[in-house]
Amino acid sequence: MTEEDGFLRAIAQAPGDDAPRLVYADWLDDDGDLRGAYLRVEAEWAKSRTAAGAKNLRAHAKLLDPVWVARVSRPPVGVCADQVRIWSPGPELTPDDLDRAERRLKVTFPTEYRAFLLNWNGGYPSLGRFRYNRGGTGELEWFMSVYPKGKRRDDRDWLGDVVESTETLWEPMARLLGHVAACYIPIGSAGDDDCLLLGICRPRLRRVMYFNWTDRGRLYPVARSLAAFLKKLADAEREWARLIRNKETKQFLAWLDAGGDVNVRHKQTGETPVSLATALVRELLARGAKVTRQVRELAEISGYPRVKRALEGGRTR
Repeated sequence: MTEEDGFLRAIAQAPGDDAPRLVYADWLDDDGDLRGAYLRVEAEWAKSRTAAGAKNLRAHAKLLDPVWVARVSRPPVGVCADQVRIWSPGPELTPDDLDRAERRLKVTFPTEYRAFLLNWNGGYPSLGRFRYNRGGTGELEWFMSVYPKGKRRDDRDWLGDVVESTETLWEPMARLLGHVAACYIPIGSAGDDDCLLLGICRPRLRRVMYFNWTDRGRLYPVARSLAAFLKKLADAEREWARLIRNKETKQFLAWLDAGGDVNVRHKQTGETPVSLATALVRELLARGAKVTRQVRELAEISGYPRVKRALEGGRTR
């Protein structure tokens, strides 16, 4: 890893912190590199995030490498999402790894997707809810990863496996979509064999679509670009829901103490703190958590039928 690679990694690992960007900017300034000025403009824009500021930022980016711009810029200008944490990404990639993957899959990755893979290479997003087709909501489970040469596989879904194997989802999906499939690649799982697709050729280049297998294999528009999609993930979530999903109990209690409504309801999904907490209980039980008499008594006292139903079937110890 070069010194510059280290700066880029630091930004990706703390996308909401301007300090790594400004340190990198100082390093670039020492060599008279124009990218240093861009990083300072990007950090200033992030404070207000106005449409005019984004337009000015894109004007500064015209003379720079678009992949680099996408890697260091926050949505909707780039894919360095500061409100979406990426857990358990795949192994680190180099541009050569991506070139080999493109040759193997016989595709050309859009600029933003190359930047995303170089920053994280797939993984599980902390925010999964997204809206599509002006009304529906979906749940992104994970982004697919690229399998680089010389790296061992694990049990995650690799983009190459999905596209190439006749035993995976993409083959029957491609048959259903017909010639349209040639303009997309799958980039994420959306549950129940549904997935996110990314446009790789005109006129669908960069478009993010939702493939709904149960709804006659329909494609629904989600976002005009991957960067715009990442911004939608951030916009679709609420602070209290994010804290519960990330199991940040102390922060959630602090939110309540600051005046948060314990009975708040998510307008798009209908979720409440209790319904999300119930999902957490189910996850714990599925992982072998013991249901003690105290836990059952607390569930009875709480009076919440959903919590009590979540405990049904567990053995009391």
